[in-house]
Amino acid sequence: MVISLIIGFILMIILTVIILIPFLIKREKTKMSKIFCQRFINFWKCVHLDKPAILRWNSEGVTIAGVTNTTGSAANLLYYPYDLVVDWSYSLFVADRNNNRIQKFLRGSSNATTVAGRANGIAGSTADALNSCGFLLVDDDGNIHISDGGNNRVMFWKKDAVQGTIAAGNGTLGNSDNQLNWPHGLTYDRQSNILFVSDFGNHRIMKYFYNSSSGILVGGNSTYGLSKTQLWQPVGLFFEQSSNSLLIANHGANNIVRWFLNDTQWSIVIGDSNGIPGNSSSLLRNPTDVMLDPMNNIYVVDRSNHRVQFFSVGQSNATTIAGKTGMVGSNATLLSSPNSITFDNQLNLYVADWYNHRIQKFSRY
Repeated sequence: MVISLIIGFILMIILTVIILIPFLIKREKTKMSKIFCQRFINFWKCVHLDKPAILRWNSEGVTIAGVTNTTGSAANLLYYPYDLVVDWSYSLFVADRNNNRIQKFLRGSSNATTVAGRANGIAGSTADALNSCGFLLVDDDGNIHISDGGNNRVMFWKKDAVQGTIAAGNGTLGNSDNQLNWPHGLTYDRQSNILFVSDFGNHRIMKYFYNSSSGILVGGNSTYGLSKTQLWQPVGLFFEQSSNSLLIANHGANNIVRWFLNDTQWSIVIGDSNGIPGNSSSLLRNPTDVMLDPMNNIYVVDRSNHRVQFFSVGQSNATTIAGKTGMVGSNATLLSSPNSITFDNQLNLYVADWYNHRIQKFSRY
C-alpha cells in the first residue's frame, strides 16, 4: 500500500512537470524577446524573427505627426523634420530641425512634448539649446544623442533633463580631432561603446570612445571627391556589427558605400561608383539615410528622387516602397525631399517627409 502511494506520488510529480515545461519555455522565450527588442532599439528596431517577414507596404501613407505643408512651433506642428525614432512603446521622437528641438509624440497623440532644446523653437548654443538639429539616437532609457549641426557638436541629453552635455566636438567649426563641421548621421557600436558621427562638412566619419573629448578618423580624408579614399558630404550611417563596417549615405557622390573599420577605402554597395546620379532602379540622387535589416536587405532614402528604395539582399535593383520616382507632392502617395526613415517592431515604415513638414507612416501588410 505504501509503495503504491509512493509510486502514485512520483507519477503525479512527473505529469505536473511535463504539463508545466511548455509554459515555462514559452515564458522564457517571451522574456528574451523583450530583452532583444529593448537592446537593439534604434539600431534595428525590436524586430521579432520567429519566421521570415513578408516585406510589403501600403503605397499610401498616413500622417501621424505634423500638419501637411504647415509650419510653426505649436505642439502639433513641425518645421522641416529631419530624423525620427520609434521606441518600444511606439513613442515617436522627431528632430524638428528648424524649430531647433526634439519632439516626443506618444502613441496616438498629435501633440508633442519637447524633450530637448527649447519648446518655443528658438535656437541657441548654450547647454539648454540646439541649432538646426539633425540625426538622433535614443537608448532604452530614453536618453538621446543629437547631432547639433549649427553648433558643430553632438549633444547627449538624459531623459527628463533640461539641458544636455557635449558628447562629440567642442562647439567650434573646424577639422581638428576635437572639432566638427555640421555633423549629421549617428550610429553606435554597443559592444565597444563607440559613437560614430558623419562629419558632413569635413567629408569624413569620426569615432568617439565614451567620455573622449577627441575623435578618431575612420573614413574619408577630410577632402571631398569620388576616389575610394574620399567621401562627399556623408549623411546617414548604419553600423553593422557582424562585418565591423559602416554603411554610409554618400550624399554628394549619389551612392551608398561600405567602409570596413581599419580599412583605408570604401567599396560600392548601391549606386554608381563614379558618382553619376539617376532615377533608375539601380541609381540614386543625393541619398540621405541607409538601414540594414536582420535579413540583410537594405533601405535607402533617395531624397532628390523623392522616394524610399528597398534593395533585397544581394540585389542592385530596388523596389520603391514609399513615394514615386521623381514626383514631388503632398498627397498620401507622394513625398517631398524625404530625409530619413525608421521602423517599429512590426516593420511598419516611418518617413521624415522633410519639405512637407510631416511624418508619414506606411503600414506593412
